[in-house]
This record gives sequence, structure tokens and C-alpha cells, in this order.
Amino acid sequence: MISHPATSNLENFSVLAGKHTVDPYPDSLSGLPSPSNTIPYQVEESDVEAAIRSFPSGFAGGPDGLRPQHLLELLNHRDTSSALLKEMTGFTNILLRGACQVEVRPILFGGNFIALTQKSGGLRPLAIRCTLRRVAAKCANRYAVNKLASFFAPLQVGIATPAG
Repeated sequence: MISHPATSNLENFSVLAGKHTVDPYPDSLSGLPSPSNTIPYQVEESDVEAAIRSFPSGFAGGPDGLRPQHLLELLNHRDTSSALLKEMTGFTNILLRGACQVEVRPILFGGNFIALTQKSGGLRPLAIRCTLRRVAAKCANRYAVNKLASFFAPLQVGIATPAG
């Protein structure tokens, strides 16, 4: 059965709000290392290219309307591919260093949020994030999975485990 967008009303808003509790300590970063004490992971153009090519066909764009397909078409165009990879790699490395301007963060790290009806009658929240942030996240996740796969095996079989 195909999911459909849920009706926008106060009842559905309350259901979704109940699924996502509010962090009682939003400014608390206890236990996390200071970014100034760590060396950030930085990507190469090949990492960015692999991330762009990994999006399934038809993925939606986020608040800015940029779809992964737009990036893929620029990547596949001989006259734009090298410039795109150079600039996207630089931008991705800015994000991975945590150097994104404060004023841009709400847009870049936000998303379009909708609720879908489920066959069981419930609601499924769905966030469509900014494509540029999603590229950076794919690069970081690929790096982390490659580094951590052996650490979690054999107990964890959901990440970096074929047919896991």
C-alpha cells in the first residue's frame, strides 16, 4: 500500500510531537570531545563523487529545492564536472570541520517535514534534508562505517555486513 501525506491538523501534530521528545538539555554536550581538540575528517573529490552517485533515482530536494539528480547531471556533464567536484569537496570539508556559518545552519541542517499515513493507521514522520548536507553526511558515514565495521563485528550485523 502506498503511503499518503497525512492531514495537517492539531491531532496529527500532537501524535507526531509525542513520537519526538524534546531534549531537556539541548545545550549539553557533556562527554563529547571539543572540536578544537580533534582533527576533522576531510574528503577527497572521489569521496564526494561516490556520495553523489549513491543517491537512488528520484530522491527529493530539501528546503532549497536542490535535488540529488541536479548534482548528478552536473557531475555527468563534461564541462561542469571538475568544477562541481572541486567546489563540492571544499564545501563538504567546511561542513566536516564544523566551520559552517551560524546564520546558514538552520537552513542547511533543517529540512522539509511531512507526516505519512501508515497502513496500520499510524503516522510516520519524514524529513527531507538539504541535499548539500546529505552529501557531506554520506561522506562521513562511509568513512565511519569503514573504520568501525570490524569493531562492531560479529555482534552487530546491521552496518557494513552484507545481508546483515
